[in-house]
Amino acid sequence: MKEALERFKVASTGRWAISARTYVLTVPFAILMNMERENLLNPGNTSRSFMICMAGELASWLFLFISHTTLLKHRRERQQRFSKCLFVWFGAGAVKSAVFILYSINVFGLEPDITVRTFMPTLFTGVSAGLLAFYFGTIDRRRIENSALITVDRYLQDEKIALDALDRIARVEAVKSLRSGLEPEIVHLRSVASGLSNQLDNTKSNDEINEILELSRDLEDRIEREALKLSEKKSVRSGIEDVEPNVPIYFGFVPRVISVRTSAVVITLGMFWGHINRNGLIGVASGLVGTALLVIVLLALRKISLRLRGTTVAIAIIASYPIVFLTQVIYVNDLSPAFFELPNPYLPWYSAVKTIYGYYLASIVSGLIIGNTEKLMASREVHDDLQSQITTLNRQQDLISQHILETRFGSIKGKIAGVTMALQLILNEDFSPSNANMQSKMMSGALQLLTEAQQEVELLDIEFSHG
Repeated sequence: MKEALERFKVASTGRWAISARTYVLTVPFAILMNMERENLLNPGNTSRSFMICMAGELASWLFLFISHTTLLKHRRERQQRFSKCLFVWFGAGAVKSAVFILYSINVFGLEPDITVRTFMPTLFTGVSAGLLAFYFGTIDRRRIENSALITVDRYLQDEKIALDALDRIARVEAVKSLRSGLEPEIVHLRSVASGLSNQLDNTKSNDEINEILELSRDLEDRIEREALKLSEKKSVRSGIEDVEPNVPIYFGFVPRVISVRTSAVVITLGMFWGHINRNGLIGVASGLVGTALLVIVLLALRKISLRLRGTTVAIAIIASYPIVFLTQVIYVNDLSPAFFELPNPYLPWYSAVKTIYGYYLASIVSGLIIGNTEKLMASREVHDDLQSQITTLNRQQDLISQHILETRFGSIKGKIAGVTMALQLILNEDFSPSNANMQSKMMSGALQLLTEAQQEVELLDIEFSHG
């Protein structure tokens, strides 16, 4: 609970703590509810009710404008105190309520009805302003984080391009060193071994020389394959080109999702504010049942829409509006009267219109949250992928510069040179029959060195496979 409250504070006390562009979304709800209240208190004059409502709305707008330029003028630069935001949110409602009372008394000579005109307008204004600040503050934070990640990723992309260039240069040098350092030695080895094979009559020695020749050819093939692997570097896309910019705060009037949780919050609050003065607790109970029914319908539609693709998703979203409208009409007209006796029930079509408006607003907000969250997740994936690619490139750089060019190539070259030297000695020395054992040991040593050289090349293959 404490963590959730902290998240609410962080999201709602920044740039969007107060905004005319978001607060205007609540005006239709507020005017309808206030006119309903005035018509119940003093029925028979809709124009008078409308004038009282508009006087309160204009006064609250003036209060918000003054607060926007004084109390919360630094909200764009830093987080504001939560207590100050609460004062502004509920203060706007208190100002609205005070004007309702004063205007009713001084202009129309009506009873003040302080409790009715004060409690619900203040609560509605404060809670709705806080929720709008939270929802749009959450959207804005995700947009800022996404923009920051995209900026960082562009720098990482430049670093990756530079590392790719260095990697290509290092690979060219490694291939050049591999071929220039080892291939001549292998050619020399085969030349000496062939010459020795022509001079020796010992069948066993000839078999060993033939094995040496076979191993040298295999070693040459392995070295050529490693050279090709070094040359053929796979190009990996960073994915940064696929990251789209943020979804704008005001991207249009077409909902992009079927909202369930946000709709439940908005419709529940609207139901409570509409029924508490009009029908009391029995009306709130009826509204809760109707809200639960709508949430079940929306949840089913949401699950269906998640399985659809392309234009069928848009069709499902459009179809959800008449379905919600009809569900509310059927509930208010047929189901609610069967279980609840309301003193002042709503007209079915009027209740359905208000519900549709609440569902529409919730869908707009949910679409913004989901859209910007998806963009943020895509940016995070690209960021992690770029970091992984840069880490891999750095590791390969170290591998090529330290292990291949210095250690592995020198080791392989030394082993091949050792085999060549042993064969050269056997070729140049006239071994007597008594020294045949010495000749056999030198031949075995040459085979061992060549086998080890093959193993070194295999290690190169393993290291590059894991690199």
